[in-house]
Formats: sequence, C-alpha cells, structure tokens
Amino acid sequence: MSRKERVRLRNNKVREIFSALERKHPQWRLSALLEETARQVPPIAPATVSAILKGYGIYGEKPNKYHFVGNYLQNKN
Repeated sequence: MSRKERVRLRNNKVREIFSALERKHPQWRLSALLEETARQVPPIAPATVSAILKGYGIYGEKPNKYHFVGNYLQNKN
C-alpha cells in the first residue's frame, strides 16, 4: 500500500470518528470534538484533524465535499 493510500485511509478514518462523536455528543464544542478525534487517531493533533475535515493544504482531497456549519460537519450535496 502506498503512502498516498495510507493517508487517504487515515483521513477517512478521521472523518468517520469525528462524525460518530458529533452524533453521540451533539452538546460538545468543536474544540472538544477535534481533541477527542485526535486522541483516538494518534499521532495527530487537533489542528491536523481540523485541516483534514476542512480539506486545507496538503490534507485537501478533490473535491472537498465537507464543510462546517456551526459545530457540525455537513455534506455539501
């Protein structure tokens, strides 16, 4: 498996964990969701989780189909 594939799988795992936490704990603030997601997917930081979810910089995938609305990550479609 190439590095690119491993990174893509890791990013998908981050999105899945974040979405599950968001559904389970809707009262949590965004920062708490990011920290808990980072804790469950070591060795990444909350800032990296945020970049993956938002598709910033090197973590962007084409096209970025997610965006934040308040504390919630939603599908653009």
